[in-house]
Amino acid sequence: MAQFGLSLHVRRLGNWTGVGAAFMIMLSALPGRAAGGPTQLRWNITTAEVAAGRHEFVRMNKVQIRQWSCPGKMVVREPALGSRKLSSADILAVQLRRAMVVPAVSAWQLVLRDRDVLPGYPIGTRHENIIFHAAGLGIVHIPLSAVAGLRRSADVAIPDSAADHDRLYFNNNSHLAGAVVKIGRNHIAFQSNLGNTTIPLSRVNHVILGGVATSPTWPVPVARIVFLNGASLRTPKFDWSDGKLSLVDPAGKTIFVPIREVARIGIVGGRAVWLTDLTPTGIHQVSWIGDNRPVRNNRCVTGRRLRMNGKVFAHGLGVHVNCSATYKIGGAYKYFMVRPAMDDSAGLYGRANVFILADGKAVYSGKHLQTGMRAAVVRVPVVGVQTLTLTAVDAGRYGVRGRVDWLDAVLIRK
Repeated sequence: MAQFGLSLHVRRLGNWTGVGAAFMIMLSALPGRAAGGPTQLRWNITTAEVAAGRHEFVRMNKVQIRQWSCPGKMVVREPALGSRKLSSADILAVQLRRAMVVPAVSAWQLVLRDRDVLPGYPIGTRHENIIFHAAGLGIVHIPLSAVAGLRRSADVAIPDSAADHDRLYFNNNSHLAGAVVKIGRNHIAFQSNLGNTTIPLSRVNHVILGGVATSPTWPVPVARIVFLNGASLRTPKFDWSDGKLSLVDPAGKTIFVPIREVARIGIVGGRAVWLTDLTPTGIHQVSWIGDNRPVRNNRCVTGRRLRMNGKVFAHGLGVHVNCSATYKIGGAYKYFMVRPAMDDSAGLYGRANVFILADGKAVYSGKHLQTGMRAAVVRVPVVGVQTLTLTAVDAGRYGVRGRVDWLDAVLIRK
């Protein structure tokens, strides 16, 4: 991070406009906010267990969650089978049936380096943390080293900057480079070549924090919780009981949230690991027109949502043809499962051949991928494999709309 000899050395913004009363009444009628109590909410659970004779995960639908401690056990009640226990590490995803995520109306969005987003407004900074009033969650404490930036609109891109300075952008598109000294409810203190300046937040459009990204030293598995108001937050520990979810925020503080506000929970680093949760050790892209298309996590290469035959996928890798992405997996996994497909946005043009390589040796090839094809799940043994490479090449269309999706790419631990 920038070092300017400030009182907030390793640093690290508008009042939040709550949803109107009439709108809240409407939301109370949604399935996830039923008045019948949390025990009557129904959830769909995807486990890390592969169904016998199939290349798909076992799913449990319309279950009630009685109690859940993470790390620890979940107690569920299935309509026909009664109660059973599941280990948190064996859970991939939990989703409220027919949940409707309605983004909260807020003055600010706090964007974390792990891409979680909290709508709300800042209260202040203290002990290298930002204190933020998150819509629906209340007061949370976030280490400034884990914050990528602050923005007024979701349309503003906040990169995970490695610059040695912060950048402050005004509403008139001008900006300053320097260092954030302090963030308050209505003002931001900023040091630049203009000296120390106190700036009203009403003049600020967004702030990008520089410095080397750091993550909390949490054990695995870690839970990523998405709320009905669009907020998302990761936590190493939570307890689900008596209609409330008590969780630990990134600064180690405990907060309490009603379970009826939860849309879904994903377990990161359990027995099943999404490939997009790993960082590639190498990406090689070749384009005949010299246009380098960035690989995107959980998005099509165009930046839009992943789509195959009209269905939207939450997880996957979006690439353009003539691209290879390599991951170091260190012999820690048993299987790799993925659904290679041509994204719907490729239309009638896209064609591709795809390959999976384990330690440089081809273990799967798919020829003449095109839009509209039914993409089957591929399961590849990777016991002892150190590196995994996904390659997509053009299949005779000169790279035109060669938009390949590696859908639901996931590694299964031993």
